[in-house]
Amino acid sequence: MADMNLYVVVAITMLLSTGLALLFFGALLTIAAAFGNKRTTWGIICVLLLPLTGAYVMLYWDETAYSRKYLLPGAALVIVAAACFYLL
Repeated sequence: MADMNLYVVVAITMLLSTGLALLFFGALLTIAAAFGNKRTTWGIICVLLLPLTGAYVMLYWDETAYSRKYLLPGAALVIVAAACFYLL
């Protein structure tokens, strides 16, 4: 019989991978929104430095409503999974 810690680690890893997938997809949508709104400088910056997509979302809150639906929950899941790994 497997140890209970194994199941907890697998569950947290799945939570982390789901969060990273949502975060990455939201970042791609944010980059597309930046290029679509004729903000090529922001688009290039976000491509080169992917974590700055969060700054773009905060600055242009109204224009990034769709990508925000993926980016923010993904970031929240990553933070929760990291906190769970820290507490484990």
